[in-house]
Amino acid sequence: MTEALSDPQPTPRYQAILAAASRRAVDLGHDYVGTEHLLLALLADTDAVATQVLGRFAPATEITDELQAVMASELYYTPWKPRRAGADSLAASQAGRRS
Repeated sequence: MTEALSDPQPTPRYQAILAAASRRAVDLGHDYVGTEHLLLALLADTDAVATQVLGRFAPATEITDELQAVMASELYYTPWKPRRAGADSLAASQAGRRS
């Protein structure tokens, strides 16, 4: 019979990433913290395993630049930031150019 595992404890790196994500959101003028802020904070930590894995596909700086470009575009949508008129058609046209 195996013992039930207790709740996993957050690591110092995890706590630092969450704090960095909050700072990133504030720096961007956002009043929420979303997965995009977590990804930006994670990419800034070059020692994080996830950043190292993503780096096998593209340099972290390129991923960061692409994410920031999306966040600055009309395609950027969260429940807290209403979608602009025409954003759906813009998204469809940009998706067509990438394929």
